[in-house]
Amino acid sequence: MNLNSKQPLPEGKLDPDLLKELLAELPTDESITIKPGLGLDAAGIKVETDYISATTDPITFAAENIGTYSVAVNINDIVCQGCRPRWYTASFMLPPGTTRQELKHLWRDLKQALKKWNVAAAGGHTEVTDAVNRPLLCGQIIGEPVAEKLLTPQDIKPGAVLYQWRPAALEGLALLAREHEEKLKEYINTEKLIRLKKLLEEPGICVWPEAEKLLQIKELTALHDPTEGGIATAIHELAEASGCGVKIRENNLLWPPGGIELARNLGIGPLGLLSSGCLLVVTNEKLIKPSEFSLTEIGRFTGGQDKILVNSRGKTTALPRYNQDQLLEV
Repeated sequence: MNLNSKQPLPEGKLDPDLLKELLAELPTDESITIKPGLGLDAAGIKVETDYISATTDPITFAAENIGTYSVAVNINDIVCQGCRPRWYTASFMLPPGTTRQELKHLWRDLKQALKKWNVAAAGGHTEVTDAVNRPLLCGQIIGEPVAEKLLTPQDIKPGAVLYQWRPAALEGLALLAREHEEKLKEYINTEKLIRLKKLLEEPGICVWPEAEKLLQIKELTALHDPTEGGIATAIHELAEASGCGVKIRENNLLWPPGGIELARNLGIGPLGLLSSGCLLVVTNEKLIKPSEFSLTEIGRFTGGQDKILVNSRGKTTALPRYNQDQLLEV
C-alpha cells in the first residue's frame, strides 16, 4: 500500500496497515502498560499519585496545525489545576475526501506537539465520516499534580491579587493574521501583521514548560487560562467560581504589539479575543517580587459581586463578558 498516495481514504475506520504505522510513530513512556495498538481499544496507565487531573477540548477555530492546538489547549487546562501533563488521547474525525497524504501531514503535526511537550500518547480513535466537513480533533490530557493538592478558584478570598502572565489575545490575533492576512492589510501595516502571525510560535499558545515555574509559588491559589471569550470572560469565570467580585485596572493589562490597534480598526473588543498562551494567576497574599515570575498585577478580588473595569482616568464601567468570541464577529 502506498502511504503517500493522494487517493481519498475510504469512509469508516482506517486501513489496519496504515493505522499500525501511524500508531507506531506516537511517543509513549514506561507508565503506559497497554500501549496504542490494533485491537487495543483502551490504554493501561500506571499512576503513582493520590490525584489526577483530566480535561478534554475540541479544536474548532483552527484549520491548520490542529494537532499543535489540541495538545496545547489541553495542557493549559491541566496546568491550571497545578498539574504536569502526562498522557494524551484523542478522537480524530476526518471528512470524506481526506487523502493518506493529508492524514500523514495532520498526524506529523500531532506527533511533533506531543514530543515537544513530553506528553505520552495513550490511545484514541480515528475515522473518516460525513459527520464533519473538515478535520476535527477532540483531545484529552491527564496530568499528575506538582504539589500535594489540586488548584481551584474556589479557594480565592476577597482581597486576593490577580496577576497576568503573558499578553492576552495571543491566539485570536494569530489566527486572524494567519487566516485573513490579505484582507487585514487594509487595517494594519504589513510589519505588524507579520509579528502577529508569529505569535503562534513565540511566545506560543502552550504555557508548558515555562509555566512550571509558576507552580512553585508557595502563595499560589489559582490559575486560569483565558480561551473563548478572551481575558474578560476568563476573569468573570474566576470571580463566579470564587463567589467574589473583582476590580480590574485596564491600563495594566498586557497586549501583543499591534494587537489593540488591529482590534480597534476591526471594530471588535480585544478583551473578548481567544487568549490561549496567557495565564491569570491568583494569590490570596500579595507577592513580594511578582517580577521574578514575569507577573503583572491587574486587579483585586472584592467582597461584593460586581465585576468592574477601571480605565486610566479612574472611570469605572462593568467588565464586559463575551458569550461568543470576538473572532466570530470578524
